[in-house]
Formats: sequence, C-alpha cells, structure tokens
Amino acid sequence: MALPGPANITTIASGPFEASILSIASSPYSLAVAMLALNTCGRFLAFEFSKEQEKFLNQPMIRRFLIYVIFFMATRNLIMSFWLWTI
Repeated sequence: MALPGPANITTIASGPFEASILSIASSPYSLAVAMLALNTCGRFLAFEFSKEQEKFLNQPMIRRFLIYVIFFMATRNLIMSFWLWTI
C-alpha cells in the first residue's frame, strides 16, 4: 500500500517572474533545503527570544505542536503529518 505524496499546488502565474518563483517554491529540492535550514539553524533563533517567549516555547504542548508543524511543512499533508507526529 503506497502512501499519498504531497498535494500538488496548481497556481497559474501571471508573468515570467511569478512563474519562476512558483517553480522554485514547488521544487522538492528547495523544500528540502528549507527544511534542512529550519532544522539545523533553528536552534540559534532561541537567543533572540525574551525570557517569557522562551518559557512559552518550552511548554510541552507547544513543543509537540511545533514538531507537528515541521512534519506538515515537510509533507504538506495533514493526515500523513499526524501519523508521523504520533509515531
């Protein structure tokens, strides 16, 4: 049984600039680079938060939600991200 892949984004570009931006945004390579940058460099963002914001982000429910969001960004599929998150 095959798992469904990410949903296809069908948007009509209104010009050549928008067409090139849409092709970059829908490329699996650019998505992979974005996920890699998010996961490896995201830990340095904590230094820019105030103490109250760090306290909020360290709550267990918020951290679980952020992990779900990372899975959703990678798959762009609500159901698949839910199952990956529960695993």
